[in-house]
Parts: sequence; C-alpha cells; structure tokens
Amino acid sequence: MKEEVMTMGNETEIEFKNLLTIEEYKRALAFIGKSTSDAIKQVNTYFDHPTVPLKQKKQAFRLRQKADHCELTFKEAISTTVSNETNVTISENEASIILSQGYVNTRDYPEFLHLPERLDCVGSLETHRLEVEFHGGLLVLDHSIYGQTEDFEVEYETTNELEGQVIFDSFLQDVNIPARPTDKKIARFYNEMKRMAERT
Repeated sequence: MKEEVMTMGNETEIEFKNLLTIEEYKRALAFIGKSTSDAIKQVNTYFDHPTVPLKQKKQAFRLRQKADHCELTFKEAISTTVSNETNVTISENEASIILSQGYVNTRDYPEFLHLPERLDCVGSLETHRLEVEFHGGLLVLDHSIYGQTEDFEVEYETTNELEGQVIFDSFLQDVNIPARPTDKKIARFYNEMKRMAERT
C-alpha cells in the first residue's frame, strides 16, 4: 500500500488561539482585508487507538487533506501553547486508501514506529482557513464544521512564545475580541463526538 513519501520532519509549534463569535470573525476578516471567498478548504481526519487512546496522553494523529497536499501528523502537547509535531507528506492516492480502509498502519512509516501499530479512524473535521503573515508570524482565521456543530477561531503561529503572546493579545484588543480559554480543535472535536454519542 505504501508509496513514496517525503518526510517533513519534526517541528515545534507555538500557537495561540481564541474562539470567536460570528460577528467577531467578520470583524477579524475585515481587519486583515480578507473575505470568506478567500478561504481554503482542508479536512482533518483523526485516528486513535480504541484501548490505549492517544488523547489520554495529550497526543493526536491526523490525516490532513488540502487541494494540493496530504500529510500525516503526530502531535504531542508540551503546554497549552507549544506542541511537538512529526509530519509526513503522502500522495492523494495513499490518503484515499487510508480513508477507505478506515485505519492507518503506522508500521508503514518509520517516523511513527513508536505508536500503536494500528490507529482507527475516529471522524473528520472540515475547516475553511485564511492565512496572512502578521508581525513575523502567521495569523489564521478558521471556520470549522464537525459533527452537528461549527465554530470560528483565530490562531497566531510564531517562533517566539513571549513575543507571540504580546502580538496576539494586541490583535484581540485591536479587533475588540475578549480573550477566551480555547481548547485545540481535536479536543473540541472529541467533545462533540461525545455529545453526539450521548444523544443517541
């Protein structure tokens, strides 16, 4: 099944995030000079182990699909703003095979040999994303749809945690957005899956 892949290696991700109301999202769009028609669709499909869940160790595994790019990512949270990532780019055909079979065989990838051999599909989250360079980092506006809900958020990705916090806080003040404790997408996704299961 495995085709040629390009390893993107390990990265340390520093990001700040804040959930938005739809009105705040529209203000943020205007602030950066973008519209919803500029957004790029991407789909995150999450995988986990049924008896030894990665989420219990603040870890996550996903397949991300964009129009011209597919990649597998293993993330491990270091703190609320810092994560370690291992990324592997795969072909669209390989992504299709993974999705059709409903699991990832991690033994196909040397980068993921430390994970359980099989990770099963949990579900997908669709995001419409806008990105702009902002004070040396990347400002991201996301509209995400998953389960029976949708939400809006702003993220700021940077290489300096202290400077990034100042820049992000300043952005929120400029657009009149209150700071809110905000879970990562995968945590919100799992909470929604739990709510849906409880309704059935």
